[in-house]
Amino acid sequence: MLALTLKGIRAHKLRYLLTALAVIIGVSFMAGTMVLTETMEKTFNDTLSTANEGIDVIVRHGEAIDGDFSGAHERVDGSLVDQVASVDGVDVAAGSTTGAAQLVLADGTPSPTDGLGGVIGANWIDSDRLNPFSIASGRAPDAFGEAVIDQRTAHDQDWSVGDQITVLAKRGPESVTIVGTATYGDIDGIPGSSLVATDDATAQAMFGEPGKYDAVVVAATAGVLFGLIGALLPARHAARLDIVRALQYE
Repeated sequence: MLALTLKGIRAHKLRYLLTALAVIIGVSFMAGTMVLTETMEKTFNDTLSTANEGIDVIVRHGEAIDGDFSGAHERVDGSLVDQVASVDGVDVAAGSTTGAAQLVLADGTPSPTDGLGGVIGANWIDSDRLNPFSIASGRAPDAFGEAVIDQRTAHDQDWSVGDQITVLAKRGPESVTIVGTATYGDIDGIPGSSLVATDDATAQAMFGEPGKYDAVVVAATAGVLFGLIGALLPARHAARLDIVRALQYE
């Protein structure tokens, strides 16, 4: 049997060589893909973790909403921000509003609605600890019709401070003026997404619900317990809220 096998190999050297080469290339390709995927995932998680390291606690509605997107929750009343901020051990608290949006590009076409190139509409949080974005040029928005976009989007789409852009939001097309650009942690934007951030009232009208936030983000002083916030909130709120540790990545 061995002699027959060796004879077959000698008779078809090129065939066996090409087969072995194909196996080696395939295994190398799979190994490289796995290494690349793991590296990208770690880099992405490290970026998110670093950018949001100032957030210690998130307070949000405890009841999920049935829909196409998992993890969606009812919004909380804006008055909850002051209640959370008054808890002993809370350094700063702010409401957070986020929603889907689209940008009208220079050629008149809308940006993608999901995946790479998707647009996140949000309120600009005026706290260095709670806001993962930092102003790179210009200033933060503080009035209706003003917005900050991420630095990468400004570069890729050739926008500058002072330009007017059209944002497709809940109420339809909205014209806003770019008053600043922002970086996300140590990079120029959220990987795969664009940011349009406005003041609180504008963000609630364009991306959320007036007078309400998606969540309250909290930066705590040393030693504050997550349960302390829930215990000190009025009973009508506490029973319906989740008090969660913010953005834990492994």
